[in-house]
Amino acid sequence: MKRILALLLCALLLAGTLTLSSCDKDKTDGPAFCMGFGYAEIDVPTGSDDPLCIAGYHQGWEIGEVSDNQRASAVWIDTGCGDGILLISVDCIGLSSATCDDIRDALKDFTKRTGCRSINIFSTHDHAGVDTLGLWGDVAMNGKNADFMDNLIAAAVSAAEDAYASRRTGELYFGSAETTGMQRDSRTPEVYDPNLYQFRFAPQDGGAGIRVVLYAAHAESMRGDNTLVSRDYPGVLCDRVKAASGDDTLFLQGAIGGLIMTSVQTDGDFDAVENRDVTGQRLADCALSIDPAAE
Repeated sequence: MKRILALLLCALLLAGTLTLSSCDKDKTDGPAFCMGFGYAEIDVPTGSDDPLCIAGYHQGWEIGEVSDNQRASAVWIDTGCGDGILLISVDCIGLSSATCDDIRDALKDFTKRTGCRSINIFSTHDHAGVDTLGLWGDVAMNGKNADFMDNLIAAAVSAAEDAYASRRTGELYFGSAETTGMQRDSRTPEVYDPNLYQFRFAPQDGGAGIRVVLYAAHAESMRGDNTLVSRDYPGVLCDRVKAASGDDTLFLQGAIGGLIMTSVQTDGDFDAVENRDVTGQRLADCALSIDPAAE
């Protein structure tokens, strides 16, 4: 699996026709990678004509309060030759191909200006976010809120611009750690990957780094009765890593199937926020424990 994950990054680089041979690396000294990070919060619109439905469970359930805003996060990566690829991770249940096309269209000028070879868009599969697919409105009604979707696209563009503007040179490391008692598969056959995988970028200037973390569990630690808007456990994971190490973190959802989920439970009556926080904190501690020995 470690080998597959390492090859995944290589495949992304190759998919963008980004290879070391695209510039004369034999004549280039210093670090092999250049990376940058950016994020922007997706504002929840007020006074909108369309309902704001929470995604993942029930038809027509509107959101309650905002615990923490959903985000679009981006990582730029190249091999020191200028042309690079962009990873955009959005805290949401999922994105249609049409929305992904809208994001790419909004980044046309960015693409031309930066020489970006490919834009790879992911969702964290957040079950505590606003409906971005239109599947959780009232029966036979589109659950998408047009204003929220506009804000999502704008946040993705802003995150991309910040990622490119903040790029630095450095080295890239890969590592993983096995999680214990964090997942369960609710359907047979019970098969899941208990490992948390991490790429960590260490900048040459000695400052805080960038992490790309991949873990396989539905982002639904707040469960089905929740109406709070939140990034769920991926948000807590990224925030805790930032607070503990200074590193910015982009979360990628792994092979979650149907249905691999986190199994952490609080003592006594279930508390959605507490369960989210405990889940995210434990996974962050796991990420922070990884010894990035493989350059």
